[in-house]
Amino acid sequence: MLVTALPSQTRQAIISSLLCNIFVWYDYALFGTLSTVLIDLFFPQSSSEYVRTLSYMMAFAVGFVARPMGSLFFGYIGDKYNRRIALILSIILMLCPSFLLAILPTYSAFGMFATLLLFCARFTQGFALGGEAGNAVFLIESSPKSMRALVGSLEVLSALIGPIICISTIYVIKKYLSDMQFVTWGWRLAFIVGVLFGILGILSRLYIQENNNHENTHNTEQVDQMHPIYSLFSYFKMNLLIAICIDAIEEVTLYTFLVFFAVKLNTQGEFLYQQSWLLVLLVVATIFFAKITDLTSSYLMLMISALSLLLCALPIFFMIYFGNKFEYMIALIVFILIIATSLAPVSLATALIFPREVRYTGFAFARNISSTIFGGFAPVVLTILEKYTDNPVSPAFFLIFCAIIAIFYLGRYKKVKPYL
Repeated sequence: MLVTALPSQTRQAIISSLLCNIFVWYDYALFGTLSTVLIDLFFPQSSSEYVRTLSYMMAFAVGFVARPMGSLFFGYIGDKYNRRIALILSIILMLCPSFLLAILPTYSAFGMFATLLLFCARFTQGFALGGEAGNAVFLIESSPKSMRALVGSLEVLSALIGPIICISTIYVIKKYLSDMQFVTWGWRLAFIVGVLFGILGILSRLYIQENNNHENTHNTEQVDQMHPIYSLFSYFKMNLLIAICIDAIEEVTLYTFLVFFAVKLNTQGEFLYQQSWLLVLLVVATIFFAKITDLTSSYLMLMISALSLLLCALPIFFMIYFGNKFEYMIALIVFILIIATSLAPVSLATALIFPREVRYTGFAFARNISSTIFGGFAPVVLTILEKYTDNPVSPAFFLIFCAIIAIFYLGRYKKVKPYL
């Protein structure tokens, strides 16, 4: 009913974004979901478990280092030339490392060269993903004003569907293969499925059209559309900083759940099943809170999310590691709801504080800088905190730190009048 009520251009944008983001985040989820297998295959067995796990977390983080560079490259193309061209190029580039990961030799065959190629593949993935942030901008600009948060949230929802399909794909592969077959070659099938998704995404993106009929509510004569990167850093530095910091809650909570918890709580294999239905809950909750955002404001929902994380981070970690099974599940559900209250409004909030002439660049760069600082390196920071404090609850303090930053800059965000 929702989809049929939307203009045809919006429907095309939604379908294309769903396919492409499912592919992108399917592949990203594979890196976390297959962590136990990939750590054994691409890092030397002679190293300690801590060193191998931390090295793997660093490989994950490398992709985030490349994301800001990719956002500037594709953002420049999207703002100066065409959103559609930038999105097509980014999804094509994303396909290359996915194929490489499907055929990549392991450490036992290529030694450290295999590990280096793994890092290179992650770097290329991150560079391409930097441009994929424009998906949200494209959706918001293609949607009716009364449904911007809901339609904009579909970008992050499709990012959640990817991990759900990822987990389901691995479950099916494991069902028909022995453990030895899966570890030896079966895990590669999951990356091949990702390549097929990528091809579908490219085909869908070839048919989308761009909406150029927009008016800014502010005078943007100072914006030089021929040089969007220069204009962004010359006139919108504070907007950029605000966008980076209010996105912190989404990034740190999502990657804590998708990567840190996936590695630390999946020792018995049970968390894989729990993560799948919790992701379904996250999809439903995000849609619900996105609709509330359209009826209220992005500021309200983001503040609720930040305050909830500030107050609940310590109890959540304590209940996960020291509570009984009921308390463990309650803690994870509360954590999911905190993620949802940030995912629902954040794309709309961070997109509309930039004028259209620099929106792709500004939104993508802010999203990816925030992802790098608060998301990509979060598993590394959390792992180090847990190791050197010898306390599994101590990682919660990093989440509290991110919540304080977000609350402070939400105060600044409230004073910024949105564009469009």
